[in-house]
Amino acid sequence: MLGACLCCFASTDSLLAGTNRTDNSPLENEQPIEQINSQLKTSQKEFELFLSKKTICVDTLPKCLPVNEITTDRPYAFSNQKQKQTNLLLFPKVINLKKLVELSHILNLSNKEQKQLVQRSSIQLNDFSNQWLLKQYQYLLKKSKLTFEKLPINNSILIAPKIEQSSVGVNLSTSNIKPTFQTASPFVVGILDSGVSVFHQQMQDVNVYQYNPLEDSFELKDTGLGHASGLLSLLSVNQNKEIEQGYLQDGNFLSCNGLPKGKYNYRLILQCMNWFFIQPKVDVIINAWLASEPGCKNEWQQPIEALLAANIIPVFSAGNYANNNKGMNYSPANLILDNVSYPLITVGALSEKLERLPDSSYGLSTCNNPHSFAHYQANIFSKGENLKMAIPFSKTSYQLASGTSYSLVKVSAIIAKIKHRFPEKKNVEIVNALLHSATQLKIDNIDGYGQVNYKGALQYLNLPLEKQVQIR
Repeated sequence: MLGACLCCFASTDSLLAGTNRTDNSPLENEQPIEQINSQLKTSQKEFELFLSKKTICVDTLPKCLPVNEITTDRPYAFSNQKQKQTNLLLFPKVINLKKLVELSHILNLSNKEQKQLVQRSSIQLNDFSNQWLLKQYQYLLKKSKLTFEKLPINNSILIAPKIEQSSVGVNLSTSNIKPTFQTASPFVVGILDSGVSVFHQQMQDVNVYQYNPLEDSFELKDTGLGHASGLLSLLSVNQNKEIEQGYLQDGNFLSCNGLPKGKYNYRLILQCMNWFFIQPKVDVIINAWLASEPGCKNEWQQPIEALLAANIIPVFSAGNYANNNKGMNYSPANLILDNVSYPLITVGALSEKLERLPDSSYGLSTCNNPHSFAHYQANIFSKGENLKMAIPFSKTSYQLASGTSYSLVKVSAIIAKIKHRFPEKKNVEIVNALLHSATQLKIDNIDGYGQVNYKGALQYLNLPLEKQVQIR
């Protein structure tokens, strides 16, 4: 049984970590949404005047701050067609994440306090923006029977048809969604994928909680042929000696089904990122998915930078596009970071012989990077060949799987362990340690820093600052 479905599972990896399928079809009642989007562009001054009278108050701040002091213009705007597809209202002002992080350092805030500062400032700005919208377009919204989901992660609002019998109601906000497990666990790992199942006999004691934004439900279900369940298996069930350091027996896991049936969907993925963003504790987020087209993914800049500012480290699959004639840069990490001085972690896959898997993406990113450090398709590597996973086809079914979807599991788990060992280390310090402690690989067709080295990263973090090398 172990090898019986290997081919079908390999196709599952290409489905999520290398797909060209999309599902961004417009929702119903889009005419009022188009009207609001159009009018927003002509009423920006009124919006900014409204915000100028507001203050943001957070317990970690010595005093309330005027909104204008900690906001900035949106760095990236969708085209009209993209807004129509996603039904998102993107307000022209967003939280100035760089300024908040700098303020956190000036005030000597702990990582937990910085997280609260970023979260609560973002939520308050989003609430103010929603208040202005309701006041400005009340006549239009009443007759259109629409609901709003507030997305503080990038100060946007998702507008959708009103769902009858909904437990959420009008003006729904995922800010009220809380995990049911205790966050006292040393590790909380997010999985942004196609949903998980714990049907397998070895998975039934795994502590996992799932959000399905498409149905606004919390049912545990796998819609991706075992892809995300396999990732959860690698994290929680010790089946592979090769990735033993990536095993988190005592972990709590948050799964978000942002890619139903393995289809790329911007608005659902954004809802998942927002859900992770507002949680009280998330250490790392596994992203074993790729965008539908190659190129720079600057639409993900603000959400990803918000996760980083909230002391969450997202880890990305580099993808399996080394032999693709359109290019390799399908990863959502292939973007320009304006407010972050360190690279995102992107993981390539190694064979059992420590050679790059033939399909594993590699090389430099095609985005123009304003920073001094190199921007690699994969900046760190881990074993990703013939890994044994428990999958929910039956209570006793296993499969061997290969690809960058699975190589990133060990790297993600190591980051969670490092954050537990060094709770007050900043993201930049952890990323720096992870990359500069990597074991260099002397093989052809590979770039980046090398193979992940857990013990080396721990030793690196114990070095005096003057002996630590800055990210290159």
